[in-house]
Amino acid sequence: MQEEVHEAIGFPLKSGSYEIERYLIGDRNFNRGCWVSGQSIYGEVSFKGRKWPTISRPVFAYLNYVDTRVIQATGDQNIEVSAAQGHHLWFFKGTAKDCSVAPAIDQVNAFSNLQTGMDSEQAWAPARPQKQSLLVPGSATYLVYQVALVYAHRVFAAADTIGGLFSSNHACVVSTGGKNDLILLSSVATSRLCAREQVHEPDQPLSRDDLFKLILLDKYSAAVNAGAWSFDMDAIDDPRKRY
Repeated sequence: MQEEVHEAIGFPLKSGSYEIERYLIGDRNFNRGCWVSGQSIYGEVSFKGRKWPTISRPVFAYLNYVDTRVIQATGDQNIEVSAAQGHHLWFFKGTAKDCSVAPAIDQVNAFSNLQTGMDSEQAWAPARPQKQSLLVPGSATYLVYQVALVYAHRVFAAADTIGGLFSSNHACVVSTGGKNDLILLSSVATSRLCAREQVHEPDQPLSRDDLFKLILLDKYSAAVNAGAWSFDMDAIDDPRKRY
């Protein structure tokens, strides 16, 4: 039933990296994205040198477009592309020094059976370009994608102080107990690259604007913490899920 509900809102629900990658890239025709069945964990995220209590969980996985390559030579060819490595806080206007997350936040992936293909310090360091190579058959045009994992974070009592660090209309504010929490999205670029031969016009890749609207506006109600996904607030009091 849960799978049917998620299919009805546009994307299926998948659990763990194996299911996710099998769905996104396992078929001849790649799929743009899927909801992720994930666990919530509780810890701290630093903004401007101040630590804020934060609950986090994975919510979505998608294929991030990397490049289009035309291969004219015959036989197998190595292509090098500029992919991404690390953690990207979406719609953040500050510098890399203005926000940091501890590598221990990677527990969120361990609890959710997700793998990034790199150690936690690399995965959660500020995102940067990373050269990677792929082996593909020649004499074809290829679309290159990278699997990315999207996380939702609820930063408690932080909206009034750090809300201005984010682009307008790209973070959600929810009031609880007279304090304003900030809900935002980020992503980790996994090491999983894939190339598909372009034989027809491809589907438009999902943009961050598309995903923000889908994840935080259309399919989630911050006021009641419910929708296609939700934070498990019990994680706050569960010592196993603290970092």
